[in-house]
Amino acid sequence: MAEKPTYEELEQRIRTLELIEEEAKRSEQKYKDLVASLPQIVFETDLAGNVSFANRTAFDLFGYTQKDYAKGLNALDMMVPEERDRALKNMQAIMNGEVLGGVEYTVVRKDGHRFPVVVHSNRFFQDNKPAGLRGLIVDLSQIKMMETALKRRAMAIDQSTETIVITDAEGLITYVNPAFEKITGYSSEEALGENPRILRSGKHDDMFYRDLWKTISGGKTWSGRLVNIKKIGSEFTEEATISPVFSDKGEIVSYVAVKRDITDKLQLEAQLQQAQKMEAIGSLAGGIAHDFNNILSPIFGYTEMLLLEAPEGSQLRQGLTRILAGARTARNLVAQILAFSRQSDHEKKPLKMQSVIEEDLKLVRSLLPVTIKISRYISNNCGLVMADPTQMSQVLMNLCTNAFHSMEETKGTLTVTLKKIELETRDLMSPEMVPGTYVCLTVADTGSGIDSHILPRIFDPYFTTKDKDKGTGLGLAIIHGIVKGHNGHISVSSEPGKGAEFRVYLPAIEAICEAEHTSSQAVSGGDERILLVEDKKDVLDIEQQLLEFLGYRVTARSSSQDALELFKVRPDSFDLVLTDLTMPNMSGDELAGELIKIRPEIPIILCSGFSEVLSESRAAALGIRGMMMKPVTMNDLSRVIRDVLDTFPEGKQPG
Repeated sequence: MAEKPTYEELEQRIRTLELIEEEAKRSEQKYKDLVASLPQIVFETDLAGNVSFANRTAFDLFGYTQKDYAKGLNALDMMVPEERDRALKNMQAIMNGEVLGGVEYTVVRKDGHRFPVVVHSNRFFQDNKPAGLRGLIVDLSQIKMMETALKRRAMAIDQSTETIVITDAEGLITYVNPAFEKITGYSSEEALGENPRILRSGKHDDMFYRDLWKTISGGKTWSGRLVNIKKIGSEFTEEATISPVFSDKGEIVSYVAVKRDITDKLQLEAQLQQAQKMEAIGSLAGGIAHDFNNILSPIFGYTEMLLLEAPEGSQLRQGLTRILAGARTARNLVAQILAFSRQSDHEKKPLKMQSVIEEDLKLVRSLLPVTIKISRYISNNCGLVMADPTQMSQVLMNLCTNAFHSMEETKGTLTVTLKKIELETRDLMSPEMVPGTYVCLTVADTGSGIDSHILPRIFDPYFTTKDKDKGTGLGLAIIHGIVKGHNGHISVSSEPGKGAEFRVYLPAIEAICEAEHTSSQAVSGGDERILLVEDKKDVLDIEQQLLEFLGYRVTARSSSQDALELFKVRPDSFDLVLTDLTMPNMSGDELAGELIKIRPEIPIILCSGFSEVLSESRAAALGIRGMMMKPVTMNDLSRVIRDVLDTFPEGKQPG
């Protein structure tokens, strides 16, 4: 029989039990404090889903009070109505021993606000029987907002027209957006794991890339332009910003490059610069032409007057004839410079191509070095084409310039051929052409030739194999456009090292008979009274002498203001006014306007060395009867004056 414990032993046991109970209470309080402080909801429910325990976070999140808890809360009532059936099935499954893990639901606060949560729960037992559920509820509101923001950011990146490339710290590609695939031609699968050097075009040297890497690996952002190459081999230019990405510890973990393809922008800028350059050249050429034609006017005038007195067959007459021929060449040269430098409306008219080519080749010869020989085979039986002379000159000059560049470093021969050919259906080179007679212009050279893989692209705008200081790449594209605009066709054949041959086909037209004024026409004059206005004294002198030689009575003034004052006093003393267009203080067209106000029927002829602002149609609208371009010849002066005076005798208005 066991001995009864002594009083001291019982007292010791009681103290031990009390210590255990106190420790249990402390542990329970510690557990409660821990549970209460958790940011997640800790809960218990019975088998019916009634809440038997919830920490403080639950009350804060759902908005319920202790009074609500005392009255009784059911977990299913905290679900949105459309989620309750699913939640009940899941509760029953867990009570039956299934493990579901975290399950997402949409729950509702006491005030009706909905928010997403994930519920982790397991069954618990009492007396070895399932008694309910215990678990955690995590508010997903912030996470869902972050996910939405990330999705929107990802969509923005994917839909961005700018290229976005992400690499690791070593520079290997870990992400590219769809714009990268579209612009470069490389798929995401092809790019991942590669170094961005797969895009290198060779336009930048190694120092360029070393400086770039030094900048970004040093923790700084690099910005600049990159000339890269696509998968198919074509170049493109990008504006890029490459930035390092840092970890929480301040270490570089990746790099992000945001790039924009500016190839089209640069091409438009080049086109604008070219247009501005041509506009500037046109303005400069116009000023030069005006001054140069004023210089030529007395040369023409005095030479023509001396020719009328020089004996036939004399050495003097031969010399004067050569002076006159040189002056005509100078006048034609100025006209060609103006044609190339200014933008104007192009008017097609029946044209003899051989005359255009002969004149242009004189200019070409003066521009090319003597190491390049020019051979010409120009048929005089080519007939006519319907074309704009200026544009045809542009075609020939551009083709000759192109040929010159291919022979620039070596000697060579430029061959220009013009002939008429018949093309049948089987001979046509494009669907736009029709069978018939064509005038064929051929420009061939013995230069370096063109590679076969380049030939299909030579008429593309901005495509060029020349250095930057050799042109913009627009020449052949412009030629192609001009020829197409004339219902013609241009073709090219070439081999590397064997030169190139360009052929331009233009439809021939039937000959048109027109009465033409020629220099052999008889010079006719008259005795009418003419008010002559010209600010350049040497031009004024020769024009006055020419007019007086033709029999006219001339009153000359070197100032438009003086001429206006004279006309105000004696408006009926003149049968015609011949005035220069470009004069200080008051231009010729302004003077004409003032004269017409005084005497509306007065015939006025404008004379100019160059004008883009006053067309013949606008001049006619102002009441001006005729226009003459300097340098003025005796034939031109005689013809225009008689045309005006004889068409409207005694100053009568037309109609």
